[in-house]
Amino acid sequence: IWLEPFPDEMPAGEETNPEAVRVHHESITLAFMVALHRLPARQRAVLILIDVFEFSAKEAAEVLEVSVSAAKSALFRARQALAETYVPAVADAQIDASLLQRYVDAWQHADVEGLVALLKAGASFSMPPIPAWYQGRAAIRWLVGRTVFAGASARRWKLLPTRANGRIAFGLYKLDDADGVFKAYGIQVVTFAGGQVADITTCTNPELFGSFKLPITR
Repeated sequence: IWLEPFPDEMPAGEETNPEAVRVHHESITLAFMVALHRLPARQRAVLILIDVFEFSAKEAAEVLEVSVSAAKSALFRARQALAETYVPAVADAQIDASLLQRYVDAWQHADVEGLVALLKAGASFSMPPIPAWYQGRAAIRWLVGRTVFAGASARRWKLLPTRANGRIAFGLYKLDDADGVFKAYGIQVVTFAGGQVADITTCTNPELFGSFKLPITR
Protein backbone atom coordinates (compact mmCIF):
# COMPACT_ATOMS: atom_id res chain seq x y z
CA ILE A 1 0.00 0.00 0.00
CA TRP A 2 1.32 3.46 -0.86
CA LEU A 3 0.07 7.04 -1.03
CA GLU A 4 -0.24 8.79 -4.37
CA PRO A 5 0.57 12.52 -4.79
CA PHE A 6 -2.37 14.93 -4.68
CA PRO A 7 -2.42 18.06 -6.90
CA ASP A 8 -2.43 21.36 -5.00
CA GLU A 9 -4.86 22.75 -7.55
CA MET A 10 -7.61 20.41 -6.36
CA PRO A 11 -10.21 22.67 -4.72
CA ALA A 12 -10.62 22.77 -0.95
CA GLY A 13 -14.40 22.75 -1.18
CA GLU A 14 -15.79 26.28 -1.23
CA GLU A 15 -13.56 27.50 1.59
CA THR A 16 -11.98 30.92 1.00
CA ASN A 17 -10.68 31.74 4.49
CA PRO A 18 -6.85 31.90 4.15
CA GLU A 19 -6.23 30.05 7.42
CA ALA A 20 -8.68 27.30 6.50
CA VAL A 21 -7.07 26.91 3.08
CA ARG A 22 -3.63 26.66 4.74
CA VAL A 23 -4.89 23.95 7.09
CA HIS A 24 -6.38 22.10 4.11
CA HIS A 25 -3.09 22.16 2.22
CA GLU A 26 -1.13 21.13 5.32
CA SER A 27 -3.48 18.19 5.87
CA ILE A 28 -2.75 16.70 2.43
CA THR A 29 1.04 16.73 2.63
CA LEU A 30 2.64 13.33 2.15
CA ALA A 31 4.42 13.67 5.48
CA PHE A 32 1.14 14.30 7.27
CA MET A 33 -0.58 11.36 5.58
CA VAL A 34 2.33 9.02 6.25
CA ALA A 35 2.30 10.10 9.90
CA LEU A 36 -1.44 9.44 10.05
CA HIS A 37 -0.96 5.91 8.77
CA ARG A 38 1.36 5.18 11.69
CA LEU A 39 -1.35 5.98 14.23
CA PRO A 40 -3.78 3.41 15.66
CA ALA A 41 -7.15 3.56 13.92
CA ARG A 42 -9.07 5.35 16.69
CA GLN A 43 -6.36 7.99 17.17
CA ARG A 44 -6.21 8.57 13.41
CA ALA A 45 -9.99 8.96 13.17
CA VAL A 46 -10.20 11.38 16.11
CA LEU A 47 -7.34 13.49 14.79
CA ILE A 48 -8.90 13.76 11.33
CA LEU A 49 -12.34 14.60 12.69
CA ILE A 50 -11.15 17.26 15.14
CA ASP A 51 -7.97 18.75 13.65
CA VAL A 52 -8.79 18.44 9.94
CA PHE A 53 -12.60 18.60 9.75
CA GLU A 54 -12.88 20.73 12.91
CA PHE A 55 -15.46 18.58 14.72
CA SER A 56 -15.87 19.24 18.44
CA ALA A 57 -14.74 16.52 20.83
CA LYS A 58 -18.40 15.78 21.55
CA GLU A 59 -19.24 15.45 17.83
CA ALA A 60 -16.22 13.21 17.19
CA ALA A 61 -17.15 11.03 20.15
CA GLU A 62 -20.68 10.61 18.80
CA VAL A 63 -19.42 9.61 15.35
CA LEU A 64 -17.02 7.05 16.82
CA GLU A 65 -19.48 5.91 19.49
CA VAL A 66 -17.07 6.49 22.36
CA SER A 67 -17.14 8.76 25.39
CA VAL A 68 -15.96 12.37 25.13
CA SER A 69 -13.13 11.62 27.56
CA ALA A 70 -12.01 8.68 25.39
CA ALA A 71 -12.05 10.90 22.29
CA LYS A 72 -9.99 13.58 24.04
CA SER A 73 -7.53 10.99 25.32
CA ALA A 74 -7.08 9.52 21.82
CA LEU A 75 -6.60 13.02 20.40
CA PHE A 76 -3.94 13.82 23.00
CA ARG A 77 -1.99 10.64 22.19
CA ALA A 78 -2.33 11.25 18.44
CA ARG A 79 -1.01 14.79 18.72
CA GLN A 80 1.90 13.57 20.83
CA ALA A 81 2.80 10.93 18.23
CA LEU A 82 2.58 13.46 15.38
CA ALA A 83 4.78 15.93 17.22
CA GLU A 84 7.51 13.29 17.34
CA THR A 85 7.36 12.28 13.66
CA TYR A 86 5.75 15.00 11.55
CA VAL A 87 7.61 17.99 10.07
CA PRO A 88 5.26 20.74 8.81
CA ALA A 89 5.67 22.06 5.28
CA VAL A 90 8.29 24.73 4.65
CA ALA A 91 6.91 27.92 3.11
CA ASP A 92 7.95 28.39 -0.52
CA ALA A 93 9.44 31.77 0.34
CA GLN A 94 11.96 29.99 2.58
CA ILE A 95 13.22 27.73 -0.23
CA ASP A 96 16.05 29.35 -2.13
CA ALA A 97 15.65 29.41 -5.93
CA SER A 98 19.28 28.41 -6.39
CA LEU A 99 18.67 25.30 -4.27
CA LEU A 100 15.82 24.27 -6.55
CA GLN A 101 17.97 24.87 -9.64
CA ARG A 102 20.80 22.79 -8.18
CA TYR A 103 18.32 20.01 -7.48
CA VAL A 104 16.98 20.06 -11.05
CA ASP A 105 20.50 20.21 -12.48
CA ALA A 106 21.59 17.21 -10.40
CA TRP A 107 18.77 15.11 -11.87
CA GLN A 108 19.12 16.33 -15.42
CA HIS A 109 22.90 15.79 -15.42
CA ALA A 110 22.78 12.53 -13.43
CA ASP A 111 25.07 14.14 -10.85
CA VAL A 112 25.19 11.73 -7.90
CA GLU A 113 27.44 13.85 -5.71
CA GLY A 114 25.55 17.00 -6.63
CA LEU A 115 22.30 15.43 -5.42
CA VAL A 116 23.85 13.96 -2.26
CA ALA A 117 25.30 17.39 -1.37
CA LEU A 118 21.75 18.76 -1.17
CA LEU A 119 20.48 16.07 1.22
CA LYS A 120 19.98 16.24 4.96
CA ALA A 121 21.88 13.59 6.88
CA GLY A 122 18.67 11.61 7.49
CA ALA A 123 17.05 12.25 4.11
CA SER A 124 14.83 9.54 2.64
CA PHE A 125 14.23 8.33 -0.92
CA SER A 126 11.48 6.11 -2.31
CA MET A 127 9.85 5.32 -5.65
CA PRO A 128 6.48 3.64 -4.97
CA PRO A 129 5.17 1.14 -5.91
CA ILE A 130 8.73 -0.25 -5.74
CA PRO A 131 8.73 -1.80 -2.23
CA ALA A 132 11.96 -0.18 -1.03
CA TRP A 133 12.78 2.86 1.10
CA TYR A 134 16.26 4.34 1.58
CA GLN A 135 17.46 6.68 4.32
CA GLY A 136 20.71 8.58 4.74
CA ARG A 137 23.19 10.04 2.29
CA ALA A 138 25.23 6.85 1.95
CA ALA A 139 22.21 4.69 1.15
CA ILE A 140 20.83 7.18 -1.36
CA ARG A 141 24.25 7.64 -2.99
CA TRP A 142 24.49 3.86 -3.37
CA LEU A 143 20.99 3.64 -4.85
CA VAL A 144 21.08 6.46 -7.40
CA GLY A 145 24.66 5.63 -8.41
CA ARG A 146 23.62 2.10 -9.37
CA THR A 147 20.13 2.70 -10.73
CA VAL A 148 18.55 6.02 -11.70
CA PHE A 149 21.86 7.79 -12.44
CA ALA A 150 23.77 4.71 -13.64
CA GLY A 151 25.44 4.18 -17.00
CA ALA A 152 24.59 6.54 -19.84
CA SER A 153 22.04 8.31 -17.68
CA ALA A 154 23.20 11.90 -18.19
CA ARG A 155 20.43 13.79 -19.99
CA ARG A 156 18.12 10.81 -19.38
CA TRP A 157 15.84 12.73 -17.01
CA LYS A 158 13.88 15.95 -17.37
CA LEU A 159 11.90 17.71 -14.63
CA LEU A 160 8.85 19.93 -15.06
CA PRO A 161 7.77 21.89 -11.94
CA THR A 162 4.35 21.44 -10.39
CA ARG A 163 2.92 21.23 -6.86
CA ALA A 164 1.62 18.25 -4.92
CA ASN A 165 0.55 17.63 -1.33
CA GLY A 166 1.40 21.19 -0.33
CA ARG A 167 4.99 20.73 -1.52
CA ILE A 168 7.19 21.58 -4.46
CA ALA A 169 6.95 18.73 -6.94
CA PHE A 170 8.03 17.79 -10.43
CA GLY A 171 6.74 15.83 -13.34
CA LEU A 172 9.63 13.44 -13.98
CA TYR A 173 10.25 12.45 -17.60
CA LYS A 174 12.56 9.71 -18.84
CA LEU A 175 14.21 9.61 -22.26
CA ASP A 176 12.99 6.79 -24.49
CA ASP A 177 16.10 5.71 -26.41
CA ALA A 178 13.97 4.16 -29.15
CA ASP A 179 12.50 7.44 -30.38
CA GLY A 180 14.47 10.09 -28.50
CA VAL A 181 11.37 11.45 -26.73
CA PHE A 182 11.08 12.25 -23.04
CA LYS A 183 8.05 10.36 -21.71
CA ALA A 184 6.10 10.67 -18.46
CA TYR A 185 7.65 8.54 -15.73
CA GLY A 186 6.29 9.74 -12.39
CA ILE A 187 5.33 12.57 -10.08
CA GLN A 188 8.14 13.51 -7.71
CA VAL A 189 7.32 15.26 -4.41
CA VAL A 190 10.29 16.93 -2.69
CA THR A 191 10.33 17.94 0.97
CA PHE A 192 12.77 20.65 2.06
CA ALA A 193 13.84 21.41 5.62
CA GLY A 194 16.55 23.74 6.88
CA GLY A 195 17.77 24.61 3.40
CA GLN A 196 18.28 20.95 2.46
CA VAL A 197 16.32 18.12 0.87
CA ALA A 198 14.64 15.97 3.52
CA ASP A 199 12.68 13.54 1.34
CA ILE A 200 12.26 12.57 -2.31
CA THR A 201 9.18 10.50 -3.12
CA THR A 202 8.55 9.59 -6.77
CA CYS A 203 5.30 7.82 -7.58
CA THR A 204 6.13 6.02 -10.82
CA ASN A 205 2.69 6.19 -12.41
CA PRO A 206 2.42 8.11 -15.73
CA GLU A 207 -1.38 8.08 -15.43
CA LEU A 208 -1.08 10.72 -12.69
CA PHE A 209 0.13 13.35 -15.17
CA GLY A 210 -3.43 14.03 -16.32
CA SER A 211 -4.49 15.03 -12.80
CA PHE A 212 -1.59 17.48 -12.68
CA LYS A 213 -2.34 18.84 -16.16
CA LEU A 214 1.14 17.90 -17.31
CA PRO A 215 1.95 16.73 -20.84
CA ILE A 216 2.74 13.07 -21.39
CA THR A 217 5.84 13.87 -23.46
CA ARG A 218 8.37 16.67 -23.48
